[in-house]
Amino acid sequence: MRISMTLNKRIKFLAATILFLPLTALLMTAVSFSISWTMGWKDSEGLSVPRFLHAPLLSALRGEEVRDSKFAGIVMVVDDEGQIIYAPQKARKEIDNMNWTSMEDAYTALMTNLPNIPINMIVYNYQGRSGVVIYLEHFFAGRKLFRTSALIIFSMYFGLIVLPVLLMSIIARPMLRSFLALETAAVEIGRGNLDTPIQMIPGRLGRNKHGLNELQSLVKAFEQMRVELKENHENQGRIMMAISHDLKTPLTLIKGYVEALKDGMANNPQEVAEYAEIIHDRSMLLEERINDLIYFAKLRTSDWQARFNEFSLTEMIDEAAEIFRNDSLIRKREFIFNSTLNADLMIRGDRKLLFQVFENLFDNACRYTTRNDKIVITAGLSDSTAKVTFEDSGKGIGKEHQAQIFDSFYRADSGRNTRGIGIGLTSAKTIIENHGGSIYYADSDLGGAGFVIELPII
Repeated sequence: MRISMTLNKRIKFLAATILFLPLTALLMTAVSFSISWTMGWKDSEGLSVPRFLHAPLLSALRGEEVRDSKFAGIVMVVDDEGQIIYAPQKARKEIDNMNWTSMEDAYTALMTNLPNIPINMIVYNYQGRSGVVIYLEHFFAGRKLFRTSALIIFSMYFGLIVLPVLLMSIIARPMLRSFLALETAAVEIGRGNLDTPIQMIPGRLGRNKHGLNELQSLVKAFEQMRVELKENHENQGRIMMAISHDLKTPLTLIKGYVEALKDGMANNPQEVAEYAEIIHDRSMLLEERINDLIYFAKLRTSDWQARFNEFSLTEMIDEAAEIFRNDSLIRKREFIFNSTLNADLMIRGDRKLLFQVFENLFDNACRYTTRNDKIVITAGLSDSTAKVTFEDSGKGIGKEHQAQIFDSFYRADSGRNTRGIGIGLTSAKTIIENHGGSIYYADSDLGGAGFVIELPII
């Protein structure tokens, strides 16, 4: 739960960051543009607009005391009548010796007396007063350069930071929503709630043709996991009911006959012997079902390991067929065995377990057939695979049951009169798949059931 809460906080922090970055970027862009615009102006505008007048010049125009240090770059301020409003103290004596009657004369005189100093002039108009500001060219040139540099920096900033951040926020939003959906689903599954579906959040993520589909696949895989967990949880309930019923039935019968013997209901030794035989038979059935459960549990745990060795599949099948032929005589079944396997056909696996699978399939064929029905085993090769088919002429398995016959504790017959507990085919499937093979159901041409085993050969 602590890990989940940490993940939740991190995802929320990432979401807040992605939403905050575009706003911050836009704010910085606005500030940068404002500074770049304020720090530069066109010569044609001069100082006619008050927002372009800096504080020292305004002080001079208002008749306030001005310090030279604040006027770096400005040579002189002259009104339209030629009156000097401002000039540096160290240049005041030279300027007073110059005679002019207009601002044009002032500019001409300065150009004549200061031929090696680059100066320029712009016109100002402030509160009904007009004149010129004579300044060093590098004063405003520096500001123009600053403005140009600021615009370049702004363009680079927008292209390299703002635009990618905006695009990232657009792309990342559906991703974050999907991550939050996954995180919520994980918490619910951890709490045991398996009923809430996990859905992909619609958005640009789902329409991306070349990338970001991994998250969509992750959501689908997570949803599939939830469904499988729910099915397994429900199956566990059904399995417990099936086990309880399969074990309780013979136990109840044993208990009934023991109580009958205890109450003296057997009137003679023959009846006592009959009761004892029934109790023994039901006890053997109960032991058989318990052993089946233990065997099935071992197959599904990591502690179970098959002992794989190389052995002759042909020899094993021939041995099994001989046993099945003798059993068929006792059970009154017609047994047919056909094999085209080479005598030296080798496979790698656990011979004992594979033999048990063959015994299980033969026992199923005998159980679901009647007197004189046929049981046919066919063995042959298909490419690099050994193929063994078990068929019978019994009643077969209905199509509504065929998809479930390999499920644990499932039996196509609804009754409880058969000895099996419903895990034979499940165990067979587990063993065959652990050998790299496959087993599946196929209707037989004989009219009954058919099971096909395919095993890789060496």
